[in-house]
Amino acid sequence: MLRMEHIHLAFQEVLIEDGTLEVQPVCLTVIKGASGKGKSSLLYMAGLLIDEASRIYCFDGHTVGHQDSEMASFRQQYIGYVFQDNSLISHLSLYENLKLYADMVDRPFTLEEATHLLSAFRLARDPQSSVTTLSGGEKQRLAIACAMVKKPRLLILDEPTSALDRKNRELLLSILKELAKSGMMILIASHDPYVFEAGDVIYEIEDQKLIQTRSIEPSQPSPKALHYGKHPLKLAFFICYYWTYLKKNWGLQVMMLVLCGITMAILVSLSDISETFLASQQQSLDQFANREIVVASRDLNGQGYYDANLPFLEEGTLDAVARLDHVQSVYPFFESDCEEVTVGDKTLVYELVIQPYAPDRQIDSQCHITSNEPGHLYLSGRASEMLGITQLSDKTLSLSCTLPDGTAFTLQDKPISGILQGSLQNMYTSATAVVYVPVDWLPEIAPQSLLIYADHFQNIKALGETLEKMDPEWSVFTHYLRDESMMGLQYAFSSVAPFMTLILGIISVMLVALLYVRYITQRKKEICLLKVNGLSRWDTVRLILTELVLQTVVILLASLLALVIIHLGVQTLMGYPMHMNYPAKLVQIGPLIFVIMLVPSLLALLVFQRMDVALVLRETMS
Repeated sequence: MLRMEHIHLAFQEVLIEDGTLEVQPVCLTVIKGASGKGKSSLLYMAGLLIDEASRIYCFDGHTVGHQDSEMASFRQQYIGYVFQDNSLISHLSLYENLKLYADMVDRPFTLEEATHLLSAFRLARDPQSSVTTLSGGEKQRLAIACAMVKKPRLLILDEPTSALDRKNRELLLSILKELAKSGMMILIASHDPYVFEAGDVIYEIEDQKLIQTRSIEPSQPSPKALHYGKHPLKLAFFICYYWTYLKKNWGLQVMMLVLCGITMAILVSLSDISETFLASQQQSLDQFANREIVVASRDLNGQGYYDANLPFLEEGTLDAVARLDHVQSVYPFFESDCEEVTVGDKTLVYELVIQPYAPDRQIDSQCHITSNEPGHLYLSGRASEMLGITQLSDKTLSLSCTLPDGTAFTLQDKPISGILQGSLQNMYTSATAVVYVPVDWLPEIAPQSLLIYADHFQNIKALGETLEKMDPEWSVFTHYLRDESMMGLQYAFSSVAPFMTLILGIISVMLVALLYVRYITQRKKEICLLKVNGLSRWDTVRLILTELVLQTVVILLASLLALVIIHLGVQTLMGYPMHMNYPAKLVQIGPLIFVIMLVPSLLALLVFQRMDVALVLRETMS
């Protein structure tokens, strides 16, 4: 038996003052009263959903106190609730609704049991079908079936027949009478005359009094012992519950989590993308841009042209320059008149000059005709015209000249590897008819000028400044300023990257905020139903934390997939290998996601903890 004493209910005005209510087993107890007189509120108090300091609540000989954990435990184990607008979660199937109530009391519940229970409540439906396919009467019977899964001692129903036709009303009342005969306590709030007629005990709220207007002497069954104790929900309940919720809200919920994961992946990959982009651009610049610096032994008035009358550089200069930072290679540079050049039967005397070239020059890329034997002699466009060469098959060249230090130099029948483009300008001297000879074919001589290659295009300017400081008398000439515009994209990308990081961070926070605004709005009724069935404050904390961790895992998995796609996509688009340390990225993303999700999770927890279950039920069930 349930006995409540010193009941005091008041909102804008006092509804019940010092009332007493008894609910006996084996009979239907009905609360009667006009709308707004406190019928539903009295049910909420009987169901331990609202509390009042003065009330005394005695349930089968056990006095229930005011602690949330104790009241939640009683709701979980002994009280079933059916609301006016039913007590079902619409996104779950019939079976999932039933199983949720079973899970709340840690009771195994099979599909076969669900089928039998539905049949007992006159529901010839597939357990896997959606709740939305049921009629109003069927929903009420399913709601009672859900409550009965817990095997409660007290079943509370709020206006259960308000939306039913006569046939469904009679069917529902017959089911309730059968349940009462089994020894259950049943408490109904209603303004339906058919319910009053079926009621065994009737209480009426009138003039702030709770008056018993009908009573019987029920044949009381032997009282059952009350095995009261706390039954905390297991972690598996929260995991399964969230997984079910996620499956039923797959569209927007998962889409937003995945979008958040993708955003996180881009956010933490931005530095790698930037580095890869800059590295690929640097590689392109290093390959196609001019990285040469010409150093002459005296000032040439800012021009990079070679002067045969230049003094020789001091001994050891080449080695000293080679040791500087950002120097990839350094070679002596000079130009000498060819005393004689012969190709086949064609001989030119003092009409051509020779210049050394180094592998770093990538001279093949400057040719419009090449042979299958690179790395030998190359001719300028003008030199090939003077020698009458239009194709390179079986062409060899012989020459003789005197180098700047007086050393005689000759070549005999050397292959011609290529002819430079006719429009290509000789950047070092005014000569146009040039034979380019590999630097390693030439003897070591005291240099008048040096041809220096920077390790990277972006370091040319700094290296040039260093060379100018080595000897103020030197003439240092670079083509850096001519190619400087090629670095504009690099600088632009570098400056935009922090802004992109900020924007992506804001997008992530907005996605999470939208997710949780929708989450809180959608789930108020759902959380209320869980609280009605025994979800305590601590259980609510565990539920939110479990969902936080699981959402973090979902976003983390989405981030991992996005990282792989980003990795492969960037490599494909840029044609440059991108280094991606997946474990390190996940270590970065995990805490970042957790922190971003933590704030709205705590907000949701605060809303759910402070939520007035009775008030929400009034709003959602009205």
